[in-house]
Amino acid sequence: MHTTFVFLAASFAGVSAYAHTPIGGVAPPIEVEHWIKVQDLDRSGAFIPTTELDTGIVRVIDFWATWCKPCIASFDHLSEIQKEFSSEGVEVIALTEESLPHCVRFMHQSNDGVDQNARMTFTVGCDTDGSTAD
Repeated sequence: MHTTFVFLAASFAGVSAYAHTPIGGVAPPIEVEHWIKVQDLDRSGAFIPTTELDTGIVRVIDFWATWCKPCIASFDHLSEIQKEFSSEGVEVIALTEESLPHCVRFMHQSNDGVDQNARMTFTVGCDTDGSTAD
């Protein structure tokens, strides 16, 4: 069974690189250096990485950056998608090219009194070498 991906970052230049993948075709691989499953924390508050992705799941891929205000504004909507459709096999993955320490610091910052980590109830990956974006 193959994995289906949905790309949300229409303005992201790298998305057009996969324009040759036909609808229903095999999705290109995701090559991410650091997976962070934000809803799973160990007792010390550290992130527990997601190391394997199951096939047969529709994955909504969002490319984001800590400096991008529209990206940050979309977190609540992405969390709603994750909550509403996870029972139907949908998984939201948000990818950034920023470093793991920078991403973790950002996720512990507050936005309007709400911790970013609490808002991001979906999988986050740090694609520091840009291989997935490419």
